Amino acid sequence: QRQYKIWGSVIVLFYVVCFGFLKIHDFQVWTLAPFIESLIGVFMGAGAIAVITGIILIFQSSIQAEQEKKQEVFTQKLKLYKKIIDQLQQAFIVQDNEEISTITKREKLELFFTQLNIALLSKPKTFKSFSNLINGFAEENGSLKEDASKLLLQFVIDARDDLEVQDDKEKMTNQDKEYLADAIKIAKKQANRVTAYQKTVFNDIDD
Repeated sequence: QRQYKIWGSVIVLFYVVCFGFLKIHDFQVWTLAPFIESLIGVFMGAGAIAVITGIILIFQSSIQAEQEKKQEVFTQKLKLYKKIIDQLQQAFIVQDNEEISTITKREKLELFFTQLNIALLSKPKTFKSFSNLINGFAEENGSLKEDASKLLLQFVIDARDDLEVQDDKEKMTNQDKEYLADAIKIAKKQANRVTAYQKTVFNDIDD
């Protein structure tokens, strides 16, 4: 950017000097005046075309770089969010050596580093939602809390907004908004059922 400013200033100064020379100098006292005057005009016209072309190319490359950056960030976000869902799926499933769903210290550590990736890539709302999730979905002993599924669902909803799955919410039809609201309600009911299933423990079932 500094080099662009320097060269831009040099080009502007050159054109100011040339225009000033054409305005002030009286070419009528010189035999070659028409030739020199037309020659300067040709050079200035070519220079103007070059400057305009350079500005267009710089602007285009800047837009392209920004689009590539957004695409790469989107790709990394999508991979990260899918990885989080897979990670927490293992925590919700009751393992062979468990009576109820629990999360190990190793899994908590992995989620902490996942949180750092969230802080790096995601919007503040999604970062907060994931922080609430990992800080509030399990007890100290690792057993899942009753609202664990709700916290996970809320994070997924915020992640969906972060990915801008719906390009422009304002352009959503009323029918689309109703579908989305109904889908969220159904998902919340299912989340309650998942937690209920996971918290059901039978002791001395024979008796």
